[in-house]
Amino acid sequence: MEWSFLNMLFISLTVAGLTLIHELGHILAAKQMKMRIFKIGAALGPIPHVFVAAEHPKEFWKRFIYLMAGSFITLTLFILFLSLAPKSVHQWMYLAFALQIIIETNPFYSDFTIITGLSREEYIFSSKWYIHFTLWMGIILLLIQYY
Repeated sequence: MEWSFLNMLFISLTVAGLTLIHELGHILAAKQMKMRIFKIGAALGPIPHVFVAAEHPKEFWKRFIYLMAGSFITLTLFILFLSLAPKSVHQWMYLAFALQIIIETNPFYSDFTIITGLSREEYIFSSKWYIHFTLWMGIILLLIQYY
């Protein structure tokens, strides 16, 4: 694939669109479980991100569904893309999906870190974090290998 300005623009816009679809997954899950949504917005810290702030239910399974809904939608779209997309859009779309998955699953600040119930300070460099980091690196290597 040629690293042209147009391809990088397509990748950036696709990642932005996938981010919005990811957040829509949280909104739909929250609405389905009748959770109160406080705010939908963007923040700069600790890293720039878009978010949906909703009440976190006490039941783990509800919190799990709410937090994983965004990633579930992204992975579903990725699988559909891999099976249905024409080869002409394959490379830049694949890169956009790969970037989105890497961002969504990172062990520093993602829904996967929030689901543990630990504060960010408690989670970073804990044994759970090291497992998460190792799995994250495996995902990155798998995505690179396929590309």
